[in-house]
Amino acid sequence: MENIRCRCGALLFRAAPGALRGQVEIKCRRCGTLNALRPIEPRHERLERHDQETLDDRSKSSGAARAAGRRAR
Repeated sequence: MENIRCRCGALLFRAAPGALRGQVEIKCRRCGTLNALRPIEPRHERLERHDQETLDDRSKSSGAARAAGRRAR
């Protein structure tokens, strides 16, 4: 478990590593500061989107190579 603290040192909450999925805002009960927290790791959707773009690029280039091969015959 990981302790998440305000800049004044007050404990805001405890969380397992990787527990945050989106942005969270918590107001400190001691000093009143609004703490905005977000996950450190990028979301997996971006990786999937990047992989899809790579696949699209590959299919376009292989399609162009096939078309060039047909013309050469």
